[in-house]
Amino acid sequence: MMVEVAKEHGCPVILMASDNVPGDPVGMDAVIASLGRIISKAEDSGIDPDNIIIDPAIGKWTPQKLPVFDYETIDHSRKTSHFRKPILAAISRKSFIGETLEKPASERLYGALQPQR
Repeated sequence: MMVEVAKEHGCPVILMASDNVPGDPVGMDAVIASLGRIISKAEDSGIDPDNIIIDPAIGKWTPQKLPVFDYETIDHSRKTSHFRKPILAAISRKSFIGETLEKPASERLYGALQPQR
């Protein structure tokens, strides 16, 4: 089991917001609740709290996950700060960017780029 491997070797783990299937929480409140439950379960299983990275599950993981929910998660990502964990947020070429730009994955990198300041 991966929990045992992570504990034994002190590996960092990435915990994605999930309830029944990967990425299924819809809306930021559901993401926060899911992450809270998963973090507690991991720590109770012996995972070092300092080795936990959280993933708010941005993307079209389920049919119910409309682009508006991903924008909400991004807009309110500071709500995850109370977990005091690093955040993995892979958003390049995501489906919500494609739906917004009406472009296939091969043509949507521009929508994911951030200008450097």
